[in-house]
Amino acid sequence: MNQVFNMNRLINYAYLKFNMNKKMLFLSIAGFFGVLFVISFFIAANSKPEAEAPFEHFHKFAFLLMLFGGEIVIAGRSFQDMNTSEKALTQIMIPASKLEKFTINALFSSVGWALITFALYQTFGLLINALWASIYDLNFNYFITIDVFNISEEMLVNAPDFYSRIHIYNYILLHAFFFLGATAFKKHPIVKTALTFFLVSLFYLLIGFVMMLLFFGSFNEMGHAMQDFGDYLTANNIQKEDLKPLISGFEVFTYYLFPLILYVTSYFKMQEREV
Repeated sequence: MNQVFNMNRLINYAYLKFNMNKKMLFLSIAGFFGVLFVISFFIAANSKPEAEAPFEHFHKFAFLLMLFGGEIVIAGRSFQDMNTSEKALTQIMIPASKLEKFTINALFSSVGWALITFALYQTFGLLINALWASIYDLNFNYFITIDVFNISEEMLVNAPDFYSRIHIYNYILLHAFFFLGATAFKKHPIVKTALTFFLVSLFYLLIGFVMMLLFFGSFNEMGHAMQDFGDYLTANNIQKEDLKPLISGFEVFTYYLFPLILYVTSYFKMQEREV
């Protein structure tokens, strides 16, 4: 197969992948909304007419569960069709380059799924609120999906550039991790990736634990040590702005370089699967 990137082949491959997975996708989404519908019924039936926004917390939790949970499942199953020799042979024969296959799987499980979730849950939330408000005479509230990502004014004041993008960062980082897992593990990729993610997170926590002990001595004296550290910064005329390069460096590595490394590794692992 010609490995030169071609837009027409890309579109055709995207259409093929959609047709191959649309039944499972539609059934999964319908089942998820069906469960939410039943839960919302019990919430509405047990809510008082004067209650303010009885579905607010329900919608926030359900929307985030659909967004991040769906991302994990779709990204983790991106290369499910290559888990056996027979399936891998069929995938190799598809008229699309490796880069085109990689691009479609990556975009659909990240940007595509985010757009689907925002559009479908926005519609579902408004319909559910209107339905139960009319039946049980509840207060009708518009549910806006983007409002789920609202953050406190204090966070915006302290670090507006970082906190205004933190949810996008987490979404991309989680996607990159499970997308790599889909290429690295042939059997049970989601479970194995989740376990790996847990171990990596635990490793970072241990590093933080060791660093705190090195800086502050012990947890019992941490409050005093942190106060002494603050006094040290003040005495040496060190402002918050002076620490921005350190914070920016952490941000660049964690949310830019690290996902990029994961995506590049995923591409080469996908190539290995096709050999």
